[in-house]
Amino acid sequence: MNAPAPELEQLRQTAASVALVVLQLVLLFLLFQVLLLFLLAVDEQEKVFGVSIEPEKEIVLTVARARLIDKTLEEIVGTAQLNETGRGIAFVVPVDNPAGVAPFMKRDPGPR
Repeated sequence: MNAPAPELEQLRQTAASVALVVLQLVLLFLLFQVLLLFLLAVDEQEKVFGVSIEPEKEIVLTVARARLIDKTLEEIVGTAQLNETGRGIAFVVPVDNPAGVAPFMKRDPGPR
């Protein structure tokens, strides 16, 4: 076989160089997109007192009789593993004069 003409070899080298530059540009664009998505995700997490607030979090409200509060809170903390960092928070707030929950509006009959 005959050796390729010098012009043809130079054209092949130029095409290979252009293909390499295009590939580098595509990879740079993809890297930029990943960084942009990361920065946007970081901006979505607001912090209050150092705790990240994410819209996917859930709020669970529980109403219990006064005599059951300690045991109820203990069970919630244990089941939800709230003693581990970032797992959540639980607290007790007294409820006065509830409406719409007829069983709780009756007087507490005491321990059972």
